[in-house]
Amino acid sequence: MEYIDSDKQKLKINEGKGKPYNIINIHPKALHAIEKYIRFYRGNPAYEHEKALFLNKNGKRLSYMTIINTVKLAGAKAGITKRIYPHLFRASLITHMDENGASMM
Repeated sequence: MEYIDSDKQKLKINEGKGKPYNIINIHPKALHAIEKYIRFYRGNPAYEHEKALFLNKNGKRLSYMTIINTVKLAGAKAGITKRIYPHLFRASLITHMDENGASMM
């Protein structure tokens, strides 16, 4: 897929709402998981037309509500009683990186 650079461990992401693409680093384990997903799921020729990386069972891009509901369900299964939502992961990641001395730039 054109938005994955395995050699440089980079991923091109669309920030949405008309914003330009951004290039981010991706951990080797996450890269491996994505490549495995592409091989075993996205390898279906019927899904080649869709540019989104993650698709639903019908081969269409995931909706925002699907992502929200999936995160809530995973939180409930994990026994998390606090309100949980997708953006919380981003905020938590940035906080933990800052606490451990990672540069945000």
